[in-house]
Amino acid sequence: MILLGLVFYSFPSENTFTNTRIPYIRYLVYNLTAHLLVAFLSYWNEKSDQAFWKFNENIFLRVITGVFYSLVIQIGISLALGAVSLLFSIEIDPKNYFYIFIVSIGLFNTWYFLAGAPTDFEEAVSLSNYPKGLKIFTQFILIPLLLVYMTILYIYGGKIIFTWDWPKGIVSYMIIAISVLGIFTNLLLFPIQDQKESSWIRTFYKAFYFLIIPLIIILFLAIGIRVKEYGLTVNRYIVLLMGFWLVFIAGYFIFGPGKIKTIPISLAAFMIFGSFGPWGMFSLSESNQIKRLEHILTESGILQNGKIQNEVFGKFLRKERYDL
Repeated sequence: MILLGLVFYSFPSENTFTNTRIPYIRYLVYNLTAHLLVAFLSYWNEKSDQAFWKFNENIFLRVITGVFYSLVIQIGISLALGAVSLLFSIEIDPKNYFYIFIVSIGLFNTWYFLAGAPTDFEEAVSLSNYPKGLKIFTQFILIPLLLVYMTILYIYGGKIIFTWDWPKGIVSYMIIAISVLGIFTNLLLFPIQDQKESSWIRTFYKAFYFLIIPLIIILFLAIGIRVKEYGLTVNRYIVLLMGFWLVFIAGYFIFGPGKIKTIPISLAAFMIFGSFGPWGMFSLSESNQIKRLEHILTESGILQNGKIQNEVFGKFLRKERYDL
């Protein structure tokens, strides 16, 4: 609780001239990294991925169940308040619905998850206790959706080649989302990939990492164009970082031993590496934007020898005002 309190008070309390997004982005990066550490720290020296997968399967199912129960509670109480408001003409502050959401998702969901968090770190997965519903959901819903989205992106890639129309920036986020979905699906189906009746799954995912390579190239083209035109920002840095991580993961599963534990370990390492230092997402993007601003001001004659020329700057502002 003390740590959460310190995190809360580290956030900016009001909008200022400075960038107030950085503390929140930094918090999200470290929050994701902390969750990834929970996923693999207990299995750092384990040679087999079986217990690692079973532990994370239990966590995943517990999270899904907790979110479902929390939403049922939140919707149920909200409908009850709505019924009271309509039947008895009692005005209810809309903020109360938000408070109910915070309590159900923030408190109840957390307590429910922690109450059933897995404590057996040596439990191994077996085909007999593999959730049938998870298998059906992954094989007949996630994989078909994955194929549909990858087909769309490949058609878009063909359009780029034939029309020589540079890729749109939004495609970078789509490629990352589809690649992460594919990797996540691979993790879910890991225990049954060696079954004879599921041998196609292993073949599919060996091919999957080859198939995302052209998409990663499109990702770098799209984000590279944006960086060249508008400079490096924190968001574009994260996209580039995820692109390099996808290159590493694809290469690892194509040429390496294919240990699934490497996925959270490598993602945590990439996130930590990109979160601090002069090479980090915050320092590098800030310095890049400052250089771009200096270049624009110098070209306009406003900045000379590192100083702003007030007379020229005033004319520049007047011209911009009349143009508007």
